[in-house]
Amino acid sequence: MLRALLLCLCCFTSLARADAISIAAIDWEPFSGKNLPDGGFAVALCRTLLKNAGYESNVYFVPWTRALKGTESGTYQVNAAVWYAKDRAAYMLYSEPYTVNKLVFVSRSDTPFQYKGLSSLRGKRIGVGQDYAYPQEILHAPDVRFDEAIDDEQNLRKLFSGRIDLTLGDELNLRYEARKLNQRSDVFYFDKTPLDEKPLYITVSKAMPNAEKVLADLNRELAKMKANGSFDALLKQYGF
Repeated sequence: MLRALLLCLCCFTSLARADAISIAAIDWEPFSGKNLPDGGFAVALCRTLLKNAGYESNVYFVPWTRALKGTESGTYQVNAAVWYAKDRAAYMLYSEPYTVNKLVFVSRSDTPFQYKGLSSLRGKRIGVGQDYAYPQEILHAPDVRFDEAIDDEQNLRKLFSGRIDLTLGDELNLRYEARKLNQRSDVFYFDKTPLDEKPLYITVSKAMPNAEKVLADLNRELAKMKANGSFDALLKQYGF
């Protein structure tokens, strides 16, 4: 009898875990990262919204390209931090935006760069992230060589060693990674004027049977958090 009861409990536990929503996240400090408290602001927000809506969740930190492919296939039902791209909308539902990322060019301080239109990029080697949603006009700029990397940290390392002339990404993330690479604050030059501002979203995989409902629940809980002040409190908790 006891053995049968334990077997039932084990089966129930396995079922509960299987039913939990799988969240894909990447190491993209200070927004998300496996070494940050509770996975960072974006992950903490995502899990809080799901919990408040009555869902259990598990977080999986994976490379960005795997996160996208996994969301498309339904391996991961939710992605904690995504920029909008038309091709992604084919397999993702986008929440209401919860913050905005400022895209800036970064160069070495001994060769400071200020963006002054597409012509200012001629002849440059620009480090970009694999499968990132950069502005299309930049990706199609004439006489520019793009050097792809798996993440922004790798691009900054290339920039530091002189293998590329510029990199482009979220300012907060690039400043965070720059501090990790070198204690000197004058190694890199950050363009003063953002190239673009990208709203940041939580997304739900269209492969999920109840995707529309999960999205509606996320948006409802996000609106509640913004109305009652708990969203701002979470931002402050993570230093934003």
